[in-house]
Amino acid sequence: MPIDAAVSFTGIPEILVSYRRKAAMKLFSTKALQDVSVCINGKYYDATPLDEHFYSIEMPDIKRAKQYYVDVYSCGNLIASNLPIVV
Repeated sequence: MPIDAAVSFTGIPEILVSYRRKAAMKLFSTKALQDVSVCINGKYYDATPLDEHFYSIEMPDIKRAKQYYVDVYSCGNLIASNLPIVV
């Protein structure tokens, strides 16, 4: 995926967590990506490919209810930055 590709979304995604349910999110890309990871508060989480365009990211360390900002990487290259999520 080109580094200058546009990223867009509508609204701020909300992630529900509880004692039994750990934080996780699903990422969609219009183009197939390789070696996808995200960085939240300086911690990196690897994404598990679900199919060619969907990826699952589990973030068991995120437990506090607040707004976080996500940086998305593919093969170590930053492809999107400061994407907000609310836990």
